[in-house]
Amino acid sequence: MNFNINQCSVNLISPEVAEVIVDESVFAYTRLEENQEVTVIFPGAIIHESFNSHADALEEIGRIWHLIREAEIGMQLLFRSRNRECHTVQIASSH
Repeated sequence: MNFNINQCSVNLISPEVAEVIVDESVFAYTRLEENQEVTVIFPGAIIHESFNSHADALEEIGRIWHLIREAEIGMQLLFRSRNRECHTVQIASSH
């Protein structure tokens, strides 16, 4: 599944804070700061980084989503083996 910014939902939950919904779950939040920067925050109050625009913040959220999906796929491949042996599989990154 590919992250498509047009297929996620962004819900404004206060004048400064929006939640980004991906796969029917809250994946991240954005917060508009007083200096007009947009901060990306992940659940658990993990403050990631601030950006100059909402578009840049959403692009970063997509990049992080791709990294997590790549890692999940890598872990699935790591444990797949006909002999039930653990092995590693090299995954080429498109980043």
